[in-house]
Amino acid sequence: MPTLSLRIIKKPRRSRYCDTCGKRLEGETIRLYGMAECTDKPYAVFLHRHCLTSKNELAMLEAAEVKEK
Repeated sequence: MPTLSLRIIKKPRRSRYCDTCGKRLEGETIRLYGMAECTDKPYAVFLHRHCLTSKNELAMLEAAEVKEK
């Protein structure tokens, strides 16, 4: 079963680039971690907040924000 987790990184320690738009990530960063298929190895994707596209990703972001408060 595919697994995906989302984490909001408020103060990133490393300089990274967005896996969607390719621009440098500065400030708050979204980290998605998981695997697409059962046979895949888990991997991480780093994104800008506005680069989240699917409804599932946006729902996970809302849940993570509620959990932080």
